[in-house]
Amino acid sequence: MPLADVVRPAVSTLMRHQLWRALTMLGICIGVGVSICGVAVGEGASPEIDEQIQSLGDNLIWIEAGSRKANGVRTGIHGTKSLLLSDAKAIQEQVPWS
Repeated sequence: MPLADVVRPAVSTLMRHQLWRALTMLGICIGVGVSICGVAVGEGASPEIDEQIQSLGDNLIWIEAGSRKANGVRTGIHGTKSLLLSDAKAIQEQVPWS
């Protein structure tokens, strides 16, 4: 089939359905704009997040009540009270403070 036989009906259909054509172009423009904005926001926030992580330092210890599965998914429920005051005292005695 020659290329002209394919292009001619396509152009004819686009010319007849002008609202459809305009809405399609508007949708493409909005989609591209949203993608660009999303990437820009992510890239703009990246240096601030890096700075916050660097400001934590290398002497940070995070302790939470509950348990974890081997693949890292938390199995404990919110409000788990498995840490006791004796645990805090043991951590304070065993972890060197600088």
